[in-house]
Amino acid sequence: MVTRRRLLKTGSLIGASALITLSTPELMLAAERLAASARRSPDFRGTRLVAILSGGAAADQLGVRSGRGIAPGGPQAIAAMRDGRLAILDTLNGRVLYLTNGRPSGVEALPGALYPLDMDVLDSGLVVFDPSATALFAVGGGRVRTRTLPRSDLNAVSRIMGFANTTVLVEEDSTSFDSGSHRSTRSSGYPDALGGRLTIAYESGDVPRRRRAQIRQGDGTTFDIVTTHALGSVVALGRDDAGRSYFQVSELVPSEGGLDVDLTLRRFLPDGLAAGVARAPVRGRESHPRRAACFAPNGDAFALFPEASQVRILQLDWAVTIAPLAPLVSLIQLPKLTANAALLIANCRTTAIDIGKQYAHVTHNGGSWIATAANLDHAGYQQRTGVAVTKPAFLVGPGTYYELPYCWGGMHLPQGFINEMNAGKLAGNANTTGNFKLDTSSVDCSGMIQQCWGVGDGVKQDDTMLTNWVTESNRWDVGATLSPGDMWRLPGEHARMHRAYPGDGTGEWMIESTMDWGNKCYNTFRPWSDYVNYYWNKGNFQC
Repeated sequence: MVTRRRLLKTGSLIGASALITLSTPELMLAAERLAASARRSPDFRGTRLVAILSGGAAADQLGVRSGRGIAPGGPQAIAAMRDGRLAILDTLNGRVLYLTNGRPSGVEALPGALYPLDMDVLDSGLVVFDPSATALFAVGGGRVRTRTLPRSDLNAVSRIMGFANTTVLVEEDSTSFDSGSHRSTRSSGYPDALGGRLTIAYESGDVPRRRRAQIRQGDGTTFDIVTTHALGSVVALGRDDAGRSYFQVSELVPSEGGLDVDLTLRRFLPDGLAAGVARAPVRGRESHPRRAACFAPNGDAFALFPEASQVRILQLDWAVTIAPLAPLVSLIQLPKLTANAALLIANCRTTAIDIGKQYAHVTHNGGSWIATAANLDHAGYQQRTGVAVTKPAFLVGPGTYYELPYCWGGMHLPQGFINEMNAGKLAGNANTTGNFKLDTSSVDCSGMIQQCWGVGDGVKQDDTMLTNWVTESNRWDVGATLSPGDMWRLPGEHARMHRAYPGDGTGEWMIESTMDWGNKCYNTFRPWSDYVNYYWNKGNFQC
């Protein structure tokens, strides 16, 4: 195994320090986990427990996922309904679970759902957005209706917003378009109950330095949202029955270790005066919902807190002010500069991105691949051989597909995958037990980045081994700027490849092979809240 030396600075409680030399990725991984351990301690001050639901697929459970080598997963959204129920988007089970007075009171299946990502309230019920299934689900009146969306519209969509009985798809650059007519009504801002459009304008300058955003309501009223730490994003959530406006604000906290996010709800009176703030706990969460908090028509606020084997549903306390979230300081500080020891990445950055786009959309210029019954016979293969394999969820039957499937332990190039499909191999494998299965084909998260970089000499690399080819790593810095082809890592669990910083800087474009999105490769926008606990890694590209 190829290794390189790294320096690790460790400080004592009284400020003494020493230098320790690490010579293997395994030791580096152990140090990273120790450096991030402080943020694993939840702080539930300012919250009240509504319910705790265990992980599973029963009617009183929510799907959760964690383990070696895979990104943690769990429910992706929460919404408060007018009848007093809380609705939770049970993403991994493809359904909506309801709570009444803190107790499970029913579930609603979403037929055809692959990885439902967001949910909001309409006058008629709920609307659920599933970009992987290219669908909106309207839930209400005892039935579920499905609307198929154009594939080309969805990669930039970060969330949805319900307004009366209209669903607006909100894009990464704070533009939106009506789900009824798509691009023909694409415009800045969002519908506002006061009439016209509500817009959010971030102060000029880059993300590390900005601390302010100006809100303009439909009636022309303006007010500012000001933060202590770097302002990641402001998300308009809507209005309650009293006409008060709600916004979800994420701040990027300069803690040591992986990315640290402070998430608060801000409440404003119709005239723009601040009327309260509530904090949704983030530190200690196992996974990070796209819509982690919501408000009820009466102004109550609620939040999801997924853990490794259960999910807490919390009610948030409103306050006039709350103390800024203090940065975490670890006993172990990992250095940013390791350039002298890095191995050279064979491919250029443009080549790495081009290969990544092929994984996310074969040849990414209109190409596709054909799945046969033999490619999808995972159940039959397991029965015949006793080898545990699972068909990726988005492969619903023989036919044409665009993205390559997730494959545990895999490292095939796109053309190699197509050759393997023609030879009758299994398309992907979403079973993450054991090692790579020889009769499966495609890539997992680190295998995709390895092939995009052109490294490893045919020997599979995990995300920690890939740090042999990075020049700066192991701390997230609010001032850090990645270039196309660089890597984000959740140490020992997942890796993503950076593509670009788009729009208003509320997240980034990335490419990944993931257990999310129906177990496939994806080229999409992710908000900063999707990167909590991730480390940035600058690849040692020469071109």
